Amino acid sequence: MGKIIDANALYNIGRATTADVRDNRARDAAMAFVGVQALQLIGNAFITRQKGRKKGAETITNAKNEITESDYDLHIQNIATDEVNSHKQLLNRAANLEAVGKVQQAVEIRNQVDAELKRLKKGADFIKDKGSIFEQMFQKGTFTTSKGDMKVSINPASSAISQQHGASFADGSIYQSFDFMEYEGKKQWVLVAETNELDVDKFSPTTDITGDPDKKTNITYTPLSELDMPELNEKKVINDYINNNAVDLQKAGRQSKDGVFDKKNFRDVTFNNINELTPNQLSSFWYSPSGDEISAPVLKYITQPEGFMLNGQKQPPVLDPNEEGLDAAELEYRQYVATGVMEKLKKEDWTSHEKVTWLVDNEIMPSAEEAFQKGFDNQPEKQTKTTKRGGITVDGYPNTDYNDAVRAAKKMGVEGDVSFDLRGLRKFVNVGNGMTQVYLQDDKGGYNTKGDLLPVNEALALRGLGVLGISYKSTPPSDLLKFGPTPPTPSEKLDKIFGI
Repeated sequence: MGKIIDANALYNIGRATTADVRDNRARDAAMAFVGVQALQLIGNAFITRQKGRKKGAETITNAKNEITESDYDLHIQNIATDEVNSHKQLLNRAANLEAVGKVQQAVEIRNQVDAELKRLKKGADFIKDKGSIFEQMFQKGTFTTSKGDMKVSINPASSAISQQHGASFADGSIYQSFDFMEYEGKKQWVLVAETNELDVDKFSPTTDITGDPDKKTNITYTPLSELDMPELNEKKVINDYINNNAVDLQKAGRQSKDGVFDKKNFRDVTFNNINELTPNQLSSFWYSPSGDEISAPVLKYITQPEGFMLNGQKQPPVLDPNEEGLDAAELEYRQYVATGVMEKLKKEDWTSHEKVTWLVDNEIMPSAEEAFQKGFDNQPEKQTKTTKRGGITVDGYPNTDYNDAVRAAKKMGVEGDVSFDLRGLRKFVNVGNGMTQVYLQDDKGGYNTKGDLLPVNEALALRGLGVLGISYKSTPPSDLLKFGPTPPTPSEKLDKIFGI
């Protein structure tokens, strides 16, 4: 019978993780070993997945079905056939017993055969179904549902051995390790595997972790019902939650008057929502938030300066493998240690208050505050409402548009400008130095000067534009020039018309 590597022994090195935390060398050495083994298993699973994808993309025209119509793996089918034949013999024995009057013994044998054949068939169907499921997942990255094929991936938080099991189902290599045998008081399907146990006391930081440290090999038996299988990646649940929050928070920021983010209320709501998620949904995000494993929260968690919790005990921080400037040997060692620690963490309770609190405070809240601030910083410029004719009296006309009045006042301040009042009876010429010459229309439609030069500010006041707050500096000439005689219109009439 073939063998499949069982990594359950990786979890049996507890002595190293419960040692004095002041001396971390034993822990790191043990974790490095776990990391090596885990990376090998996960790497094998990855290679299987890559090969599967390539195979799934090819058209197999000369495929030969070496399995009968039952579509079971040949090894599984042979075992089942042998079992059926042996049970036929038991049934013959039962018939013989019944013939000589030993009815009770015959009934017991028939009940035993019935129960064992049911377990045989149920287990064989389970193995066949798992093989079909994982073959499709590893080849195509999909899972068939009642609504069609759905894109799926393996949760990286699944244990290394479970990922190896999934890959072994996908390529069929696991079938040779199954047997239908007497185990724990009944005949059942069992996975027979090798377990490598490490002598932690002989494993130190200076040990060649890629080598073959002292260890012994044991044979393990795992009932089909207890077989560790990988779960699907459900990181999308939290990613969608964060993305939807970002949209809402940016909108709230754009609408905020003071730019103050209600952090406490948002955090309380977020904590309650995240706390309601399943362990698999939480662990999926912990180990693969965006496909970039370097930024995975679990790596940030174990490298934080204040340490982290593992098996209910506070652990010193793991040296960051992403630190710049590391030589190749140090980088490799840190990667092994970090991988080993993260493998051990896969057995943690992701719904615990400590884990949920850390995730909310370190992964969700910072991005939430950033989204709100982004919205506030990108508020649209407030538009000044145009004041319709209302309140400004210009040239005797009430309710003149405010913006029109401002434009008229600014125009009159430009040297050389010629402006007329709204009636066309007065002409204002900016002659420079902030001075204006006023002209009045005569009976023939021409314009004659009216008095001496005036500062522009006074000219604005004549038109009613002086209330706008626009002011110009004026330098009156020492000897004011006069340009022609006063218009023939009687002064009293002018005063009545223009209010001057």
